[in-house]
Amino acid sequence: MGPPGRRDGVPPVNVGGDPPLRSPAAIERSLLRKVDPRCIPLITACYLLALLDRANLGAVKEPLSRDLHLSEHQFALASAIFFATYIPTMLPVNLLTRKWGARPVLTVLVVSFGVVSSITAATTSFGELVAVRLVLGAAESGVFPALVYFLSCWYKPEERGRRMGYFMWANVIAGVMGGLLAYGLLSSDVEGIASWRLLFLVEGVPAIVLGILVWWTLPGKPEDTPWLTADEREMAATRVDIDAMEGRFDFQALPKVLRDPNTWLFTLQFFFTTNMTYQLSFYTPTLVQHQLGYSLALANLVAVPISIVSGLALYVVTHHSDRSGQRHLSSMGCSLAAALGFTMVLVGDTYRWPWVAYAGLMVAQSGAITNVPLTTVWLTDSLTDSGEIALYSAVMIAIGNLGGITGPQIYGAVGSYRTHANGDPDYRIAHAVMACIGAGAFCTAAALAYTSPAVKRAEAERNEQRRFVRTERTTFKIDELDGELSPLIPV
Repeated sequence: MGPPGRRDGVPPVNVGGDPPLRSPAAIERSLLRKVDPRCIPLITACYLLALLDRANLGAVKEPLSRDLHLSEHQFALASAIFFATYIPTMLPVNLLTRKWGARPVLTVLVVSFGVVSSITAATTSFGELVAVRLVLGAAESGVFPALVYFLSCWYKPEERGRRMGYFMWANVIAGVMGGLLAYGLLSSDVEGIASWRLLFLVEGVPAIVLGILVWWTLPGKPEDTPWLTADEREMAATRVDIDAMEGRFDFQALPKVLRDPNTWLFTLQFFFTTNMTYQLSFYTPTLVQHQLGYSLALANLVAVPISIVSGLALYVVTHHSDRSGQRHLSSMGCSLAAALGFTMVLVGDTYRWPWVAYAGLMVAQSGAITNVPLTTVWLTDSLTDSGEIALYSAVMIAIGNLGGITGPQIYGAVGSYRTHANGDPDYRIAHAVMACIGAGAFCTAAALAYTSPAVKRAEAERNEQRRFVRTERTTFKIDELDGELSPLIPV
């Protein structure tokens, strides 16, 4: 008869009334079942509203430019100037996140960008718009790094890709919500306030409410989380580096980070990717409008399927990446898809095939947006120390986000100086440049495949697993033949 509660159906004895012991695997499953529904929707909402407030200029380009008397170049500058403060303030905010934790920093940031976005509704000139965008950049600078840092504190490396994919769905939801909101507001006639001003209020006020909610609901340290049991708190503190939740930043590590070639390869990969993602964020409604000849309101609505398709791609690829662990192959595939998509847009624009260009926008956005979490998680997979994760991520995201300046500027500059016969901007050179940027992202991912510690570690683990299997198979054959070597044993 086997041990009680295992083979004979007798439950374990509960000595002294203590609760029955759970296995580590059961505790971990219970922990994730509690953390996921409480945290993932909340951080997704934070990123969603940040994206809406950041990129909503593109949805109202036509009425905004008309009311504020903006040229094509001024609109591109107002879009890109956001990153003039976003980039330099990102590293200091990231370090404050490590010192104080994600919850207080996110609370301040989310409330701040909600207030600033609401103030944008009151702008009356190009100068005022630029000033507000500069403040908004500083307010949003630490949101994405804080969310990545939060995931590294609560999830193991093999779990982060899927969760990163979940909150990166905010890109998809932002595209859908932004398009629907813009279509509804631009199509309506609200007395006393311009539709584009109302859009900034509708997207800014909820961020203020969400920031307050973050303070009361987002967990800090595991030991201070009341909705976890004692064994779950212990599991949460030991399954990842608990020092990631607090601790001092070692400034001596910064030169090491800057000397590491992988830092610059990851940064270059992220730079190429952000060029494409921010260009698509600011210009997709405009490109749809020009290709299909629709009004801007209808173009925002027609752009919604582009976001839905890219969301499906994001879901499939991030799940496959987590299962396979081959971030490099997934990133290379997404970069190639982005390059192909912009090539399709170029061909469609050149030969007046509007639906080819529309399909190209779908392919390009699917590849570019999916590459953001892949690159970020690939970097964190390559590191084991929480301080290194914070530093490497901050450098990569801060410098890589220069693509938020160059991407829109490429289209703004080309649109200002090249036009079709009917007066519409001619973006074909910009499409070609973006296709080359996608190809550059592919080449960088290929280079990282040979240099990244995560790839080398995964290959070593696979080789070790193969040796283990071969050893087990060989031992079985030897035992089967009472020590005589079998001719079936591989040599």
